[in-house]
Amino acid sequence: MRDWGVEKKYYHDLKGFNYHMTGIQGVVLCVKLCHLEDWTKARRAHADLRYKQGDFPLTEQVADEILSLPICAQLTDDEIRQVVEAIKAF
Repeated sequence: MRDWGVEKKYYHDLKGFNYHMTGIQGVVLCVKLCHLEDWTKARRAHADLRYKQGDFPLTEQVADEILSLPICAQLTDDEIRQVVEAIKAF
């Protein structure tokens, strides 16, 4: 695994990452994993409640007034054009 993406020594065709987990991170994730199924069931139950218009007036107002734009250096020219067209249509 340490030579993933390597065809010849010191030459990498693919960018790879070498992430390490600390002991404390492992312990925390292990504890969380025990609760994952219950958390998933609760999240699905909340999703099934089907809120109706007006249940969250402040949230609905903010959603109508705020526009979040994607901002990152990796946006391609086509993606930027798509964002511009979506703003114009808004």
